[in-house]
Amino acid sequence: MKTWKLYSRMKIWNDQTGMSYGYTASKSDMENVAEHLDDTEDLSQYTSKSYDGFDKSMIPSIKLSVEGEFLVANIQIADGVSLSDKVTQYTRSVSLKPNETTLGVAIIDWLSGQYSDGWGEGFEQRAISTDYETQDCSYEDEETGEWIEDSYDETIYYFASAWYPDFKFEKAILVA
Repeated sequence: MKTWKLYSRMKIWNDQTGMSYGYTASKSDMENVAEHLDDTEDLSQYTSKSYDGFDKSMIPSIKLSVEGEFLVANIQIADGVSLSDKVTQYTRSVSLKPNETTLGVAIIDWLSGQYSDGWGEGFEQRAISTDYETQDCSYEDEETGEWIEDSYDETIYYFASAWYPDFKFEKAILVA
């Protein structure tokens, strides 16, 4: 059994600015992400050979973890199953020919879809951290006509997204 590790970055955003003002997750952000990952969740349960081109017999396990500032998909590959050399050494500059459909390409496409719609959509709806900010406000007392200065604490929720418009896998490593 081999493990193929696909590395990608996550985007952090908060409920005040929305995702369009997100930033690339730092190592400390990813520590918060790691605390919210379910290490028992196995994404391979959602694969289908007829639809995705692979299933649990070929890819027994796909689990997510954090290494430094990266989200890592740890993909177990069954004995006898091979990936294209180009794909196992995946970098941003890899260019595959349109007719080069391999198991590795299918996994990259499928996992990208999981990050955007499946697993990722559910994960990004759970806050990974919170912060508090004091807001000053003033209002007029309707009875006296006086202006009152006040303040309140506002909770800011931070979310992590595994997929965003310029998403890409940064690197891949095949571990024997």
